[in-house]
Amino acid sequence: MASIAYITDRTILEFHRLNGSTTMNFWRLESSKQFKDFKEGDLLFFLTKCDSKKEKGILGYGRLVKQGNMSIKKMWDVYGSQNGYRSLERFQEGITKILKQERLPKKLNSLYLTHVVFFQSPIYPSELGLEISNKLESFVYLDRQDSQITFKILQKAKENGIDLWSSLEHEVSHDVIEHEEVRVAILNSFKEIKALTYLEENPSGLKKVIKQYQLDHPDFIAMKGNPYLLYRYQEGKITFVLAHTIKDLHDRNVQLVLGYLQLFQYYMKQYCPYSVLMEYVLLPENSELLKIIEHIR
Repeated sequence: MASIAYITDRTILEFHRLNGSTTMNFWRLESSKQFKDFKEGDLLFFLTKCDSKKEKGILGYGRLVKQGNMSIKKMWDVYGSQNGYRSLERFQEGITKILKQERLPKKLNSLYLTHVVFFQSPIYPSELGLEISNKLESFVYLDRQDSQITFKILQKAKENGIDLWSSLEHEVSHDVIEHEEVRVAILNSFKEIKALTYLEENPSGLKKVIKQYQLDHPDFIAMKGNPYLLYRYQEGKITFVLAHTIKDLHDRNVQLVLGYLQLFQYYMKQYCPYSVLMEYVLLPENSELLKIIEHIR
C-alpha cells in the first residue's frame, strides 16, 4: 500500500476535530499534482503547522475510499459540512482564501476519506527519521523513504493516543489505531508475497465461496486487491481465510498454498490462525492433505 502526507489547512482540521468527524471530503485543485500511486484503501496523513515549531507535524489520517472531480456546488450538495465548513458561502470563502485567488475554480478534486482519526499530539517526521521539506506545497509519498514508515507513524500515534475530544464526540475506541496498524501490517505482508496465480483458474467458484463465507461471518474483512482473502482482528488475534482449488494430495497447488501460509506468517512475524475454504468436499482418501495443512498451524 502507499501512504502520503498532505499539507492540510489547520482551520479545516480543527473544524473536523471539534465535530468529531470520522469521514471527510479532502478537496484540492483539479489541476493539482496527480497521484501515481495512491489508491482506495491507502492512508492520507494530515501534515500541518503545529504551535510555534518550524517543522510541520502529522495530526491524524484518513483512509481513501474514492476520488473524482466535481463542481463546488455539487461537492457541497454531496458532502455538505464534510468539506470542513458549515455553509456553502463559508466553503466558497475558504476556497478563495486557501487557494489565494479571487475567482472560484470551476471544479475541485475530491478525495473522500473514511476512518478519520486525530492524534492527541502532533507527530513530527524528524522523530521517526523522516525528512520532509518545509517548502512542500502539496504531498509527499511516505513509504518511498522507509517502507515501514506508515507502521512506525501508527505505532507512535498509538503511544501518544487519539484526540480526546473527537473520540468522545463519536465514542471512537482507542484501539482504532491498533486495528489500522494491523491492517497495514497485513497489506504490507501480502505485498511481499507473489499472488497465487492458480486461483484465477476458477474465479467464479472461489468468489462464490468467499462471498458466502463473508455473508455468514460479517466480522471478516476483504483484503484489498485479493478477492480470495479475508481477515479478522479480534482480541489481539489475527485470523484469516484463504479460498483455494486443491483437489488432492498430488495437486501442485498444495505446495503453493503451504508456502503462501508460511510466508505470510514469516512477514507478519507472528502466528496467525487460518481457515482454508473450498467449493467441494475433500474425499476421505485425501485426509493426509488435511494433516499437512493442520501441521503448519
